[in-house]
Amino acid sequence: MSPQSHLPAIVPTHFTRLHVPSHDPAVWTMVIEEHFAEPGLLAFIKPYRREVYTTSKAKQFLAGFITRTRRRNVKRWRLYCMRRQRCRYLVAHTAARWRVLNTLDALYKWRRFAIVECSAITLQRYTRGWMGRLARWFIKEMERTVVTIQTK
Repeated sequence: MSPQSHLPAIVPTHFTRLHVPSHDPAVWTMVIEEHFAEPGLLAFIKPYRREVYTTSKAKQFLAGFITRTRRRNVKRWRLYCMRRQRCRYLVAHTAARWRVLNTLDALYKWRRFAIVECSAITLQRYTRGWMGRLARWFIKEMERTVVTIQTK
């Protein structure tokens, strides 16, 4: 955008080399007055216009205090709500994960105890079988020995 597009209609075409910020129209008025006014009149008008301009900007700033405060509070509240939402999500996710891990741990324990129980039952069966075979062998040996002793 060229500076000519922001110039007011009263400014002649040769008044284009002046650098004027385009964001505030009050500055344009002061720049035009400085360019076209009498030097003696400028010594009186310039401080007065500057005071009026700064006062109006200060009043405008103070008038926006409530709006800025409300915006800041709404932003804080929004961030707080987002934090709470994230915490709720994390707590729900963690609780579900904790439940799954506990269930998995319980299944692992149950499997381990089941294997130990099955192993104990199997070992008992093997031991009883071995003890039974040993007792049978012992009884047969004793019977053979007794028969041998009695025949002599």
